[in-house]
Amino acid sequence: MKKLIFATGNKNKMREIREITAGMDIEVVSMREAGCEVDADETGSTFAENSLIKARAVMEALKSAGTVGCEDVDSTSGCDNVGGIGSADGMSRQYDEIIVVADDSGLEIDALGGEPGIYSARYLGHDTSYDIKNTDLLRRMEGVPDEERTARFVCAVAAVFSDGREETFVRTMEGRIGYEIAGENGFGYDPIFYLPGFGKTSAEISPNEKNSISHRGKAMREMARFLRWGDAAVMSDGVKRYKCPCCGYYTFGRYPDGKFDICPVCLWEDETGYTDDDVYSEANRKTLGEARRSYDRCGACEERLVDRTREPMSVERLQ
Repeated sequence: MKKLIFATGNKNKMREIREITAGMDIEVVSMREAGCEVDADETGSTFAENSLIKARAVMEALKSAGTVGCEDVDSTSGCDNVGGIGSADGMSRQYDEIIVVADDSGLEIDALGGEPGIYSARYLGHDTSYDIKNTDLLRRMEGVPDEERTARFVCAVAAVFSDGREETFVRTMEGRIGYEIAGENGFGYDPIFYLPGFGKTSAEISPNEKNSISHRGKAMREMARFLRWGDAAVMSDGVKRYKCPCCGYYTFGRYPDGKFDICPVCLWEDETGYTDDDVYSEANRKTLGEARRSYDRCGACEERLVDRTREPMSVERLQ
C-alpha cells in the first residue's frame, strides 16, 4: 500500500482526492493528519514551481522529523526511503511508498498579460474580499471585446515521492471574463469566469458540472493515472503516452485527431475518467458501448473486448 499525504487543510480538496483515488491501493491523509504543519513560501514563478515548493517542504519536514525513514522498510519493496509512518489512527503501518501531493492554482487573463496568475490569492492583498477583487478585474476589462476576453483557470499538482522522484501535472479550464458578477455556487473568481459551453459563469453551474471540467479535477485525475499506471514513455513520434494496463500498448496520451480515455487497441476504459476534453463526449461513449457488441475478447487478458475486424493503431508495445 502507498500513503499519500495531501499538503492542504481544505476539506473539499481532501474529499475530491479521496473520491478520485477510491479503489486504488492508496491511503490518503491530510498534512495535519500526518502530524505535519508546514507553511512554505511560494517563491516560484509558475504554478508548477509553487506546487513543488509546497510538496518538497512537507516531505523534508517529514524526513527531518523521522516520520519518513528507512528503518522499517520492506527490503522487497524497492523503496529505500520509506516506512515508519503512522496511519491516520495513530497505528504504525508498513507502506511501499510515501507520496506528498500539493497543488497551486489561479486565474490567467490574456488581456491583462496573464494577471493575476500566480498572485491570484494575493491579488490586491490576502485579506481583500473576492467581491472587491472581481469588481476590480471587471473594471480593468472594460471596453475589451468578447474575442479578447479569453482566460483560464490553471492548476498544477505536484507529487514528491519518498525516493526523491518528482512529477507535476498541469491542467486548465478555458473560458472568458464576463461582464458582471454572477452566480453563488462557486468561490474566488468563479462569478466572473464565463463558460461559453454552458452559457453561464462557473459560479452558476452545478458542483457536479464544475467537477467534470475543473482544472483541479483534471490535474488530480492525471496524477491518479500516473500513480495507477506508473511512468509514461516518449514514443518515436515525440508524444508522451501511458501504457495501457490491459493490452500493454502505449496508447493513452494526447492525440492530434481527438482525445479519449478508452484504449484504441483493446478498448480498456480508464476508470479515473481522465480526458483531455473539457467535457467528455457522452455520445461518443455510447457509440463505443454499442460497437463493443461485435468485439472479441482481448488477447492480453481475456477480460476486455477488442475489435479484431481491423488492424490495431500504430503504437508501441512494452516488450
